Amino acid sequence: MKNKFEKLKNEFEKVLRQNCVLTESFEELRAENKKLNERIDYLIRQLFGSKSEKIDPNQLMLILGMDEMPPEDEPPPSGSPQPKRKRRQLKDRLPKDLPVRTTFIDPPEVAEDPDAFRCIGEETHSELSMTQPVYFLNKTVRRKYVKNDDRSQPPIIVPAEPRLIENSFASPELLVDIVLKKYTEHLPLYRQADILTRRYGIEISRKTMSGWMWHVGNWLRIIYEEMKAEVRNSGYLQADETCIKYIDPGTGRARSGYLWVYHAPNVGVIFEWHQGRGTEHLKSMLIDFTGDLQSDGYRPYRTFNLLDEKKEPYTIYACWAHARRKFFDAKADSPAANVILKQIQSLYQIEKDLRNSNASHDERYARRKESKSILEDIRESLHQGLLSHRPQSLTGRAISYTMNLWDELVRYADTGHVEIDNNLVENAIRPTAIGKKNWMFFGSPDSGWQSAVIYSVLETCRKLGINQQEYLYDVLTQLPTLTAQQARLLTPARWLEKRVQIAA
Repeated sequence: MKNKFEKLKNEFEKVLRQNCVLTESFEELRAENKKLNERIDYLIRQLFGSKSEKIDPNQLMLILGMDEMPPEDEPPPSGSPQPKRKRRQLKDRLPKDLPVRTTFIDPPEVAEDPDAFRCIGEETHSELSMTQPVYFLNKTVRRKYVKNDDRSQPPIIVPAEPRLIENSFASPELLVDIVLKKYTEHLPLYRQADILTRRYGIEISRKTMSGWMWHVGNWLRIIYEEMKAEVRNSGYLQADETCIKYIDPGTGRARSGYLWVYHAPNVGVIFEWHQGRGTEHLKSMLIDFTGDLQSDGYRPYRTFNLLDEKKEPYTIYACWAHARRKFFDAKADSPAANVILKQIQSLYQIEKDLRNSNASHDERYARRKESKSILEDIRESLHQGLLSHRPQSLTGRAISYTMNLWDELVRYADTGHVEIDNNLVENAIRPTAIGKKNWMFFGSPDSGWQSAVIYSVLETCRKLGINQQEYLYDVLTQLPTLTAQQARLLTPARWLEKRVQIAA
């Protein structure tokens, strides 16, 4: 009997051990299944969902288990509908100097006998219209002359004006049109060539246009180098990079290069083309830079700052938009993510109020004292969440990312000139992101620099509120007749300053 009891006991313990192993395996599989489902949901949202990170505050409160938003100081009267936004009149949505063409229409009876009628009023209808572009051949004829009474003198003729592209039929107007269509309207050169042929019967090959773009980039390069100095000397840069494919001759495949983008608020934007994404590619822009650099969590910006050849380091600020994005992706994963997301929204509400009031740097510095208390609340929430969420969960990864960059994330609150996030430089990158969906890649490893130059000029004009077409035409018309020193004075910032002075 005793042996039988011992045998049953051993079997029971064996079953218990197997049950513990199976339970542990089950928990691991359940955690793995949850992680895979999170990844699938994330990919589905990226492919088919809205990319906007805006959240209805009432929806966020419901997620957090609250019935309604907390009352504000002055709640809107209940039952009163929100007033509809009044649409502006047509005259307020058009430029003041827009040309007007007026057509008068009279009844047939008046046309037959105008003296028998008297006009007592009129009814007017306005509509915005346009005409198709008109291409024409602009011939400049320089005539030669000789003196009638002295045939020994050589003929006289007005010297030919310097041209952007020697022995080319491309005018500055045509070059500007092609540049803007490619780099701001994202129309690839092959489509432009096809449109010219089909609609207007003009045959210009893509190869010819590509050569013209090379010349335009080369002419603008001296302005670009001066713009780099202006941006570098600003003392505050926002940095980011975006992948661009390029064709590698002889390999039959496209490789990944990068446009590195540097934005100095109210100064300009610089694009740099490099075939890699390593620390060595920062040298051309940041080796002599001192001041404040804001970026996402990409490590080379930190590594480069510690190199021996970097004599004077810069101060690094992280981006709250990247941290917020990770908690936004995790908002369906846990209540903790929603709590932190709401706290981050409070930081952004302060920045929105400052932006709407056009606050100065001193005013922003004073108001951001309120942000510091919110930052302390976020830090406390992060510490609480760190212990209760798996490191590989969406919430765990969001918490780890934020904690690793915490000192750089909170640093902005001690300044008045540094932004809360890197969104301004990401907005500067947007034209390239839209463009590469159309033209897809650069034609060679050496062709990226010209696009970097042109993007820098156009995006700086956009940031400073300059008419890109007006600026490009004026600059490209002047450049063939200027010295290098004179050309350096044509950066968008200096060009705008001169225009303002003339207008005043």
